[in-house]
Amino acid sequence: DILTMYLNTVSFGNNTYGIKTAARIYFNKETNQLNVPQSALLVGMLKATTSYNPIKYPEKALDRRNVVLSQMSKYEYLTKEEFTKFKMAPIGLESGSEDESSDGDSYLRAAVDKYLEKWCEENNYDLYEDGLKIYTTIDSKLQGYAEDAVKDQMRILQRRFYSVWGNEDPWEDSERKKVDYPDRAKKSLPIYALLQKKFPNQPDSVEAYFDKKKKMKIFTYKGDRDTLFSTMDSIRYYGKILNTGMMTLEPKSGKIKVWVGGIDHKFFKYDHVNQAKRQAGSTFKPFAYLAALESGMSPCDKFTDKPVRIAYQDKGETKYWEPKNADWNYSYQEMSLRWAMGRSVNTVTAQVTEKVGWDNVV
Repeated sequence: DILTMYLNTVSFGNNTYGIKTAARIYFNKETNQLNVPQSALLVGMLKATTSYNPIKYPEKALDRRNVVLSQMSKYEYLTKEEFTKFKMAPIGLESGSEDESSDGDSYLRAAVDKYLEKWCEENNYDLYEDGLKIYTTIDSKLQGYAEDAVKDQMRILQRRFYSVWGNEDPWEDSERKKVDYPDRAKKSLPIYALLQKKFPNQPDSVEAYFDKKKKMKIFTYKGDRDTLFSTMDSIRYYGKILNTGMMTLEPKSGKIKVWVGGIDHKFFKYDHVNQAKRQAGSTFKPFAYLAALESGMSPCDKFTDKPVRIAYQDKGETKYWEPKNADWNYSYQEMSLRWAMGRSVNTVTAQVTEKVGWDNVV
Protein backbone atom coordinates (compact mmCIF):
# COMPACT_ATOMS: atom_id res chain seq x y z
CA ASP A 1 0.00 0.00 0.00
CA ILE A 2 2.83 2.40 0.82
CA LEU A 3 4.55 1.70 -2.50
CA THR A 4 1.26 2.10 -4.37
CA MET A 5 0.58 5.46 -2.73
CA TYR A 6 4.12 6.60 -3.50
CA LEU A 7 3.99 5.63 -7.18
CA ASN A 8 0.57 7.24 -7.57
CA THR A 9 1.73 10.63 -6.31
CA VAL A 10 5.48 11.01 -6.85
CA SER A 11 6.78 13.53 -9.39
CA PHE A 12 8.30 12.26 -12.64
CA GLY A 13 9.32 15.71 -13.87
CA ASN A 14 7.70 17.79 -16.63
CA ASN A 15 4.77 18.63 -14.32
CA THR A 16 3.96 14.89 -14.24
CA TYR A 17 2.73 13.22 -11.07
CA GLY A 18 2.08 9.52 -10.59
CA ILE A 19 3.31 6.60 -12.64
CA LYS A 20 0.05 6.35 -14.58
CA THR A 21 0.49 9.88 -15.87
CA ALA A 22 4.20 9.30 -16.49
CA ALA A 23 3.43 6.25 -18.64
CA ARG A 24 1.15 8.39 -20.78
CA ILE A 25 3.50 11.37 -20.99
CA TYR A 26 6.69 9.48 -21.85
CA PHE A 27 5.38 6.40 -23.68
CA ASN A 28 1.75 7.18 -24.56
CA LYS A 29 0.71 3.96 -22.82
CA GLU A 30 -1.25 2.76 -19.82
CA THR A 31 0.85 1.30 -17.01
CA ASN A 32 -0.21 -2.27 -17.79
CA GLN A 33 1.09 -1.80 -21.35
CA LEU A 34 4.64 -0.84 -20.32
CA ASN A 35 7.39 -3.33 -21.08
CA VAL A 36 10.28 -4.06 -18.71
CA PRO A 37 12.77 -1.51 -20.12
CA GLN A 38 10.13 1.23 -20.07
CA SER A 39 9.15 0.41 -16.50
CA ALA A 40 12.81 0.38 -15.46
CA LEU A 41 13.36 3.79 -17.03
CA LEU A 42 10.48 5.35 -15.06
CA VAL A 43 11.64 3.78 -11.81
CA GLY A 44 15.20 4.89 -12.49
CA MET A 45 14.07 8.49 -12.95
CA LEU A 46 12.93 8.70 -9.33
CA LYS A 47 16.47 9.10 -8.03
CA ALA A 48 16.68 12.51 -9.76
CA THR A 49 13.85 13.38 -12.12
CA THR A 50 15.68 16.33 -13.64
CA SER A 51 19.07 14.68 -14.15
CA TYR A 52 17.52 11.49 -15.54
CA ASN A 53 14.79 13.15 -17.60
CA PRO A 54 14.75 11.08 -20.83
CA ILE A 55 13.59 14.03 -22.90
CA LYS A 56 16.37 16.39 -21.83
CA TYR A 57 19.10 13.88 -21.02
CA PRO A 58 18.44 10.64 -22.94
CA GLU A 59 21.95 9.24 -22.45
CA LYS A 60 21.84 9.68 -18.67
CA ALA A 61 18.34 8.23 -18.56
CA LEU A 62 19.47 5.21 -20.57
CA ASP A 63 22.42 4.58 -18.25
CA ARG A 64 20.19 4.91 -15.20
CA ARG A 65 17.62 2.53 -16.70
CA ASN A 66 20.33 -0.08 -17.25
CA VAL A 67 21.39 0.24 -13.61
CA VAL A 68 17.85 -0.68 -12.60
CA LEU A 69 17.86 -3.61 -15.02
CA SER A 70 21.18 -4.84 -13.63
CA GLN A 71 19.74 -4.76 -10.11
CA MET A 72 16.75 -6.75 -11.30
CA SER A 73 19.13 -9.30 -12.79
CA LYS A 74 21.24 -9.37 -9.63
CA TYR A 75 18.22 -10.23 -7.49
CA GLU A 76 16.96 -12.74 -10.07
CA TYR A 77 13.92 -10.85 -11.29
CA LEU A 78 15.50 -11.14 -14.74
CA THR A 79 17.55 -13.88 -16.32
CA LYS A 80 20.97 -13.00 -17.72
CA GLU A 81 19.58 -13.43 -21.22
CA GLU A 82 16.71 -11.05 -20.51
CA PHE A 83 19.06 -8.50 -18.99
CA THR A 84 21.35 -8.62 -22.03
CA LYS A 85 18.35 -8.19 -24.33
CA PHE A 86 16.66 -5.40 -22.38
CA LYS A 87 19.77 -3.28 -21.83
CA MET A 88 20.24 -3.05 -25.60
CA ALA A 89 16.71 -1.73 -26.14
CA PRO A 90 16.43 1.95 -27.14
CA ILE A 91 14.54 4.34 -24.89
CA GLY A 92 11.74 4.58 -27.43
CA LEU A 93 9.93 7.64 -26.12
CA GLU A 94 6.55 8.44 -27.61
CA SER A 95 5.11 11.68 -26.35
CA GLY A 96 1.57 11.47 -25.11
CA SER A 97 -0.56 13.66 -22.87
CA GLU A 98 -2.14 13.27 -19.48
CA ASP A 99 -5.42 14.64 -20.65
CA GLU A 100 -6.64 15.09 -24.20
CA SER A 101 -8.53 18.20 -23.14
CA SER A 102 -6.70 21.49 -23.35
CA ASP A 103 -8.78 23.65 -21.05
CA GLY A 104 -7.37 27.05 -20.22
CA ASP A 105 -7.67 26.36 -16.50
CA SER A 106 -4.90 23.75 -16.86
CA TYR A 107 -2.54 26.70 -16.50
CA LEU A 108 -4.25 27.56 -13.24
CA ARG A 109 -3.97 24.00 -11.94
CA ALA A 110 -0.28 23.89 -12.83
CA ALA A 111 0.32 27.23 -11.07
CA VAL A 112 -1.57 26.08 -7.97
CA ASP A 113 0.40 22.81 -7.93
CA LYS A 114 3.68 24.70 -8.09
CA TYR A 115 2.64 27.10 -5.33
CA LEU A 116 1.41 24.30 -3.07
CA GLU A 117 4.62 22.31 -3.43
CA LYS A 118 6.61 25.24 -2.06
CA TRP A 119 4.00 26.13 0.58
CA CYS A 120 3.80 22.57 1.89
CA GLU A 121 7.57 22.33 2.11
CA GLU A 122 7.83 25.62 4.01
CA ASN A 123 4.97 24.73 6.39
CA ASN A 124 5.82 21.06 6.87
CA TYR A 125 2.66 19.63 5.28
CA ASP A 126 2.24 16.60 3.06
CA LEU A 127 -0.02 17.64 0.20
CA TYR A 128 -1.30 14.12 -0.38
CA GLU A 129 -1.61 12.70 3.13
CA ASP A 130 -2.54 15.54 5.49
CA GLY A 131 -6.13 15.97 4.36
CA LEU A 132 -5.71 19.51 3.06
CA LYS A 133 -8.62 21.17 1.27
CA ILE A 134 -7.54 23.62 -1.41
CA TYR A 135 -9.70 26.62 -2.30
CA THR A 136 -9.05 29.31 -4.90
CA THR A 137 -10.68 32.67 -5.53
CA ILE A 138 -11.33 31.83 -9.20
CA ASP A 139 -14.85 32.55 -10.46
CA SER A 140 -15.63 29.48 -12.58
CA LYS A 141 -18.17 31.32 -14.73
CA LEU A 142 -15.80 34.21 -15.46
CA GLN A 143 -13.00 31.71 -16.06
CA GLY A 144 -15.07 29.99 -18.72
CA TYR A 145 -15.93 33.28 -20.41
CA ALA A 146 -12.27 34.31 -20.36
CA GLU A 147 -11.07 31.04 -21.89
CA ASP A 148 -13.61 31.33 -24.70
CA ALA A 149 -12.74 34.99 -25.30
CA VAL A 150 -9.00 34.27 -25.47
CA LYS A 151 -9.47 31.38 -27.86
CA ASP A 152 -11.87 33.27 -30.14
CA GLN A 153 -9.79 36.44 -30.30
CA MET A 154 -6.47 34.66 -30.77
CA ARG A 155 -7.96 32.60 -33.59
CA ILE A 156 -8.87 35.86 -35.36
CA LEU A 157 -5.45 37.40 -34.74
CA GLN A 158 -3.69 34.26 -35.96
CA ARG A 159 -5.68 34.35 -39.18
CA ARG A 160 -4.70 38.00 -39.69
CA PHE A 161 -1.07 37.17 -38.96
CA TYR A 162 -0.98 34.48 -41.63
CA SER A 163 -2.73 36.74 -44.15
CA VAL A 164 -0.09 39.45 -43.64
CA TRP A 165 3.07 37.35 -43.42
CA GLY A 166 2.16 34.29 -45.48
CA ASN A 167 5.28 32.14 -45.87
CA GLU A 168 7.62 35.03 -45.11
CA ASP A 169 9.68 34.87 -41.90
CA PRO A 170 8.24 37.41 -39.44
CA TRP A 171 11.13 37.60 -36.98
CA GLU A 172 12.69 41.06 -36.69
CA ASP A 173 14.69 43.01 -34.11
CA SER A 174 13.80 46.43 -32.70
CA GLU A 175 15.29 48.04 -35.81
CA ARG A 176 13.03 45.89 -38.02
CA LYS A 177 16.00 43.91 -39.33
CA LYS A 178 15.49 40.22 -40.01
CA VAL A 179 16.86 37.79 -37.40
CA ASP A 180 17.34 34.03 -37.65
CA TYR A 181 15.03 33.05 -34.81
CA PRO A 182 14.90 29.31 -35.67
CA ASP A 183 18.69 29.05 -35.47
CA ARG A 184 18.78 30.87 -32.13
CA ALA A 185 16.02 28.66 -30.75
CA LYS A 186 17.80 25.52 -31.93
CA LYS A 187 21.03 26.50 -30.19
CA SER A 188 19.19 27.18 -26.93
CA LEU A 189 17.89 23.60 -26.72
CA PRO A 190 19.65 21.27 -24.22
CA ILE A 191 20.02 18.61 -26.92
CA TYR A 192 22.09 21.02 -29.04
CA ALA A 193 24.87 21.15 -26.45
CA LEU A 194 24.84 17.36 -26.15
CA LEU A 195 25.08 16.93 -29.91
CA GLN A 196 27.97 19.40 -30.06
CA LYS A 197 29.85 17.19 -27.61
CA LYS A 198 28.88 13.99 -29.40
CA PHE A 199 29.82 15.31 -32.85
CA PRO A 200 32.70 17.77 -32.32
CA ASN A 201 33.64 19.59 -35.51
CA GLN A 202 30.86 17.74 -37.35
CA PRO A 203 28.19 20.40 -37.98
CA ASP A 204 26.55 18.28 -40.69
CA SER A 205 25.80 15.52 -38.17
CA VAL A 206 24.26 18.04 -35.78
CA GLU A 207 22.15 19.57 -38.54
CA ALA A 208 21.05 16.11 -39.71
CA TYR A 209 19.53 15.47 -36.28
CA PHE A 210 17.50 18.70 -36.38
CA ASP A 211 16.40 18.11 -39.98
CA LYS A 212 15.24 14.52 -39.49
CA LYS A 213 11.48 14.13 -40.00
CA LYS A 214 9.38 12.29 -37.44
CA LYS A 215 5.72 11.78 -36.63
CA MET A 216 4.18 14.26 -34.24
CA LYS A 217 0.96 15.99 -33.34
CA ILE A 218 0.83 19.74 -33.77
CA PHE A 219 -1.54 22.40 -32.51
CA THR A 220 -4.07 23.99 -34.85
CA TYR A 221 -7.25 25.91 -34.11
CA LYS A 222 -9.14 23.16 -35.93
CA GLY A 223 -7.81 20.52 -33.54
CA ASP A 224 -4.65 18.44 -33.18
CA ARG A 225 -3.10 17.42 -36.48
CA ASP A 226 -0.79 14.47 -37.18
CA THR A 227 2.14 15.37 -39.40
CA LEU A 228 5.77 14.66 -40.27
CA PHE A 229 7.96 17.44 -38.89
CA SER A 230 11.64 17.85 -38.18
CA THR A 231 12.76 19.72 -35.09
CA MET A 232 13.45 22.77 -37.27
CA ASP A 233 10.02 22.49 -38.88
CA SER A 234 8.51 22.47 -35.41
CA ILE A 235 10.51 25.52 -34.30
CA ARG A 236 9.47 27.48 -37.39
CA TYR A 237 5.84 26.44 -37.07
CA TYR A 238 5.43 27.23 -33.40
CA GLY A 239 7.51 30.39 -33.74
CA LYS A 240 4.66 31.80 -35.82
CA ILE A 241 1.88 30.88 -33.39
CA LEU A 242 0.62 33.89 -31.46
CA ASN A 243 0.02 33.43 -27.75
CA THR A 244 -1.21 35.48 -24.83
CA GLY A 245 -2.17 35.47 -21.17
CA MET A 246 -5.08 36.91 -19.23
CA MET A 247 -5.48 37.52 -15.52
CA THR A 248 -8.33 39.38 -13.83
CA LEU A 249 -8.40 40.44 -10.21
CA GLU A 250 -10.89 42.12 -7.93
CA PRO A 251 -9.53 45.64 -7.26
CA LYS A 252 -10.78 45.99 -3.68
CA SER A 253 -9.65 42.62 -2.37
CA GLY A 254 -6.89 41.67 -4.80
CA LYS A 255 -8.51 38.26 -5.29
CA ILE A 256 -7.68 36.61 -8.61
CA LYS A 257 -10.87 35.78 -10.49
CA VAL A 258 -9.54 34.64 -13.88
CA TRP A 259 -6.28 32.95 -14.89
CA VAL A 260 -5.64 31.97 -18.52
CA GLY A 261 -1.95 31.33 -19.12
CA GLY A 262 -2.09 30.67 -22.85
CA ILE A 263 -4.08 29.33 -25.77
CA ASP A 264 -3.57 25.60 -25.16
CA HIS A 265 -1.87 24.07 -22.14
CA LYS A 266 -1.27 20.73 -23.82
CA PHE A 267 1.03 22.25 -26.44
CA PHE A 268 2.20 25.44 -24.73
CA LYS A 269 3.26 24.87 -21.12
CA TYR A 270 4.71 28.38 -20.77
CA ASP A 271 2.36 30.36 -18.54
CA HIS A 272 2.04 33.94 -19.80
CA VAL A 273 0.44 35.01 -16.52
CA ASN A 274 2.94 33.48 -14.14
CA GLN A 275 6.16 33.35 -16.15
CA ALA A 276 6.10 36.08 -18.79
CA LYS A 277 7.83 39.38 -18.10
CA ARG A 278 6.83 42.36 -20.17
CA GLN A 279 6.66 46.11 -20.09
CA ALA A 280 3.51 47.73 -18.76
CA GLY A 281 2.90 49.09 -22.26
CA SER A 282 -0.37 50.89 -22.92
CA THR A 283 -1.79 49.94 -19.53
CA PHE A 284 0.43 52.70 -18.13
CA LYS A 285 -1.07 55.43 -20.32
CA PRO A 286 -3.91 56.35 -17.91
CA PHE A 287 -1.26 57.37 -15.37
CA ALA A 288 0.29 59.75 -17.90
CA TYR A 289 -3.05 61.36 -18.74
CA LEU A 290 -4.08 61.55 -15.08
CA ALA A 291 -0.83 63.38 -14.32
CA ALA A 292 -1.63 65.75 -17.19
CA LEU A 293 -5.07 66.54 -15.76
CA GLU A 294 -3.62 67.05 -12.29
CA SER A 295 -1.09 69.50 -13.75
CA GLY A 296 -3.92 71.64 -15.12
CA MET A 297 -4.34 70.33 -18.65
CA SER A 298 -7.80 69.85 -20.10
CA PRO A 299 -9.15 66.75 -21.89
CA CYS A 300 -9.67 69.12 -24.83
CA ASP A 301 -6.02 70.22 -25.04
CA LYS A 302 -4.55 69.17 -28.36
CA PHE A 303 -1.30 67.61 -29.55
CA THR A 304 -0.22 66.57 -33.05
CA ASP A 305 0.25 62.93 -33.96
CA LYS A 306 3.73 63.16 -35.50
CA PRO A 307 7.20 61.59 -35.17
CA VAL A 308 8.69 62.32 -31.76
CA ARG A 309 12.34 62.33 -30.70
CA ILE A 310 12.98 62.75 -26.98
CA ALA A 311 16.48 63.11 -25.52
CA TYR A 312 17.39 61.50 -22.20
CA GLN A 313 20.52 60.78 -20.19
CA ASP A 314 21.79 57.26 -19.60
CA LYS A 315 24.94 57.04 -17.45
CA GLY A 316 26.04 60.47 -18.61
CA GLU A 317 25.39 59.70 -22.26
CA THR A 318 22.68 61.46 -24.27
CA LYS A 319 20.36 59.00 -25.96
CA TYR A 320 17.12 59.40 -27.87
CA TRP A 321 13.74 57.73 -27.58
CA GLU A 322 11.64 57.66 -30.74
CA PRO A 323 8.29 56.01 -29.96
CA LYS A 324 6.24 54.63 -32.83
CA ASN A 325 2.50 54.11 -33.08
CA ALA A 326 1.20 50.56 -33.14
CA ASP A 327 0.74 50.65 -36.92
CA TRP A 328 4.00 52.57 -37.49
CA ASN A 329 2.04 55.38 -39.16
CA TYR A 330 1.37 59.03 -38.25
CA SER A 331 -1.76 61.00 -39.09
CA TYR A 332 -0.12 64.44 -38.59
CA GLN A 333 -3.47 65.59 -37.22
CA GLU A 334 -4.19 67.50 -34.05
CA MET A 335 -6.12 65.46 -31.52
CA SER A 336 -7.41 66.08 -28.03
CA LEU A 337 -6.09 64.25 -25.00
CA ARG A 338 -9.42 62.47 -24.76
CA TRP A 339 -9.22 61.31 -28.38
CA ALA A 340 -5.56 60.29 -28.13
CA MET A 341 -6.07 58.25 -24.99
CA GLY A 342 -9.16 56.55 -26.41
CA ARG A 343 -7.12 55.43 -29.42
CA SER A 344 -3.93 54.73 -27.48
CA VAL A 345 -1.77 57.00 -29.65
CA ASN A 346 1.83 56.51 -28.57
CA THR A 347 3.28 59.72 -29.99
CA VAL A 348 0.80 61.93 -28.16
CA THR A 349 1.28 60.05 -24.89
CA ALA A 350 5.04 60.57 -25.19
CA GLN A 351 4.59 64.31 -25.75
CA VAL A 352 2.19 64.58 -22.81
CA THR A 353 4.61 62.72 -20.55
CA GLU A 354 7.51 64.94 -21.58
CA LYS A 355 5.49 68.10 -20.94
CA VAL A 356 4.15 66.96 -17.56
CA GLY A 357 7.52 65.58 -16.46
CA TRP A 358 8.63 61.98 -16.14
CA ASP A 359 8.83 62.13 -12.36
CA ASN A 360 5.24 63.36 -12.11
CA VAL A 361 4.02 60.42 -14.16
CA VAL A 362 6.11 57.67 -12.60
